Amino acid sequence: LKDIKKTYIVLAFSCFDEYLDELKKEILYYYDRDYSIKKEETKYSKLKNILCELEKSITEDTFEENCIEYYRLIRNSFVHKSTKNNVMIQALYKKIKKIEKSEIYKKYKTAPSAITEIDFEDFVLLTVILKNIVKKISLVINPSSEEVFSKIDWNTIIKRISYLSKNSRKIQAVKNILNTEYHLTNVTEKDILSKLDQ
Repeated sequence: LKDIKKTYIVLAFSCFDEYLDELKKEILYYYDRDYSIKKEETKYSKLKNILCELEKSITEDTFEENCIEYYRLIRNSFVHKSTKNNVMIQALYKKIKKIEKSEIYKKYKTAPSAITEIDFEDFVLLTVILKNIVKKISLVINPSSEEVFSKIDWNTIIKRISYLSKNSRKIQAVKNILNTEYHLTNVTEKDILSKLDQ
C-alpha cells in the first residue's frame, strides 16, 4: 500500500514533467530563448525564469511554490531510492506547515504529509496544485496571433491549395486551414493574399 501511495506522487509529477517538456518545445518554436537548464535549476524554475523574460510571469503563492518543490524532492527520493535530499525535504516540510494555505487548499487537512506518511490526500493536493499552475501558465504563455502567423509554413499551405484555380476559393481554403490547424480566426484576406503572392 505504501508503494502505491508513492506511485501516485511519481505519476502526478511525471505528467507535470511531460507538460513542461512539451511547453519547452513550444517556447523554443515561438520565442528565441536559451532553454539550457543549469545545475541549480529545475524544469519548473527554468520555465518561470523564461516566463519572466517574456514578461508573461505567473502568480503563484508561497504554499504552491514550496509544495511543488517538496513533492518534486519526494518524487526524486522515491524514484532514485535515495535519502540524500531527506534533510532538505524535512526542512521544506517544516516550512510548509508554517505557511497559511490559500482558501482553495484549506480542505486538505492532512496534506502535505511528512515523507514517511504520504497518503492519497497528498496525491490529490499535488494534482490540484499542478492543475492550477498549468492553468496559470496556459493563460499567459499563449502566443499572439501575430506570433503564430509568423511561424506558419506558407509553402506547405500553398502546395495544399494549388489545385484550386480561383483566388476566392484559395482564400477560403487558407482561412479554413488557419482556423482548424492554427486557431486563427481573424486573419484578413489582405494578409492571406500577401502570403499567396510571394
